[in-house]
Amino acid sequence: MQEDKAFKTNDIRGVYPKDINENLAYLIGRAIIYKFKPKKLVIGRDARASSPLLFSSLVKGVLESGCEVIDIGLTSTPLFYYSVGETKADFGIMITASHNPGQYNGFKLVKSGVVPTTAREIQELKTIVNSKKHVVSKNAKISYLDLSEKYVKRLVKESKIKKKLKVVVDTGNGMAAPIVSKAFSKLPISVMYINQKINMINPKHEANPLKIETLKELQKAVKKNKAFLGIAFDGDGDRVGFVDDKGEIIQMDLITALLARKILKQKRKAKIIYDVRSSNVVKETILESGGIPVEYKVGHSLIKTKMREINSIFAGEVSGHYYIKDFNYSEAPIYICILLMNEINNNTISEIIKPFKRYYKTPELNYKTKNPEKKIKELRAKFPFGKINDLDGIKVIFSDWWFNIRFSHTESFLRLNLEANTKELMVKKLKEIEEIILS
Repeated sequence: MQEDKAFKTNDIRGVYPKDINENLAYLIGRAIIYKFKPKKLVIGRDARASSPLLFSSLVKGVLESGCEVIDIGLTSTPLFYYSVGETKADFGIMITASHNPGQYNGFKLVKSGVVPTTAREIQELKTIVNSKKHVVSKNAKISYLDLSEKYVKRLVKESKIKKKLKVVVDTGNGMAAPIVSKAFSKLPISVMYINQKINMINPKHEANPLKIETLKELQKAVKKNKAFLGIAFDGDGDRVGFVDDKGEIIQMDLITALLARKILKQKRKAKIIYDVRSSNVVKETILESGGIPVEYKVGHSLIKTKMREINSIFAGEVSGHYYIKDFNYSEAPIYICILLMNEINNNTISEIIKPFKRYYKTPELNYKTKNPEKKIKELRAKFPFGKINDLDGIKVIFSDWWFNIRFSHTESFLRLNLEANTKELMVKKLKEIEEIILS
C-alpha cells in the first residue's frame, strides 16, 4: 500500500491524498479500537483543508466500532493533550502534520494518561489496517467539549510577571493563535501579534521556529517595536522559539538550560532530559544547579516515554519542544513563555541569556543524500579518535568540539548539529564534514 509510508516513528504522517486519505483515516479509526480497546476517545484537529475530511472518516470508523468520541474541534496540540488528560479518556487522536506544509496531514496518537504510542505500536496499527481487522459493534455517540478556559486558568496561575512587558508573538497562521491570545490577554503584558489569522493552507511562512529564515519577520518586529521578547510558535502550537530584545534568535537549548536552572532551585537532584543535539552548556548548567542531566534520543514520543521511566520533571529539545511533568509529561509552550517572562525583571532577556553563550553552535542543518547510511559510516571512519555516542545517529565528541548526525524521523534528510569552543573551529570542522556529506 502507498499509505504504508505514512506510518512513522512518532506518528502517522504524509501527503494528502497520496499517503493520507479518507479511506486510511476510516481504517485507522477501526484499527485503534481493535488494538487498544478504548471506550472513550478524544479527537482534535488543525485547520488544514484536508482535516475535516479526515475527521469525518476517522470518526465514522471509531463510532462504528462502538467507541464514544469527544470532539474538541479545532485546537492546538497542547490543548488536545490537556483535554485527553482532563477527560480521563482512554485514547486521543490529533489530526495534524505539525509544521509541515499544507498538503501534509496526519495523526498524533496518545493512550490513557496522555502516554504516546510507541514506534512498535504504530507499526502494529499498520498491520491491522492492512488486514482490515475490526470490532463489530453498535454505533456509539459523539459529543463536543471545549476546555480552553480551564486550560488558560491553569496556565496563567504560574504568572509572576513583575512589570509591564511588550512582546511580539508570531503564531505563523497556525493553531496556537486562539489559545495564546486568550492566555496572554490575562497577563500584565502588551502584545503585538503577527500572522495571527489561522491559514494553514497558504501561511505567510512555514511555521517552524527551528528554521532561522522563518524568524526574520519576528526579529524585525521586535527591533522596530523595542519589545522585551519575541515569541514564535509552530503550526500545531506544540513548539516555541524566542527572539531577544536585540532581535537576536535565542538557541532553543539555551532556553532548556535557563529553565532547568530555574526549576532546580525548587527541586534539587531532579532529573532533566535534553536531546543529543543540545549544547554542552545544558549538561553543565544542570550539574551546576544540583540536578541530574540525562541525554536522550530526539523525538517527542521517545522523550515522553523516557521521562515517565525515570520520573524526570522537565525536558527540552533543540527543536523547541519543552516537556513538563505537571502537564502530563507533554508540551506546554505557553507555560514555558510565562516562566521565561517571569525571569525578566531588572535584566533584559539578552542579559539573562548571555552567561549561557559559552560555545559556538550551528543551527540544525539538513542534507539530502542518496546513501545516508554510507555517509554516516564515512564520518565515523574520518574521526576515529573521538568518543562515539550511538544513542541517536552518531555523536562524535572531542575535548573542544562535537558533532551529531542522524536520520530525520519525519523527513528524508540527514540532520547535522555541531558545536565548538571557538567560532573558527566550528567553521573549520563544519567544512570538513560538509565535504564528506556533499561529495
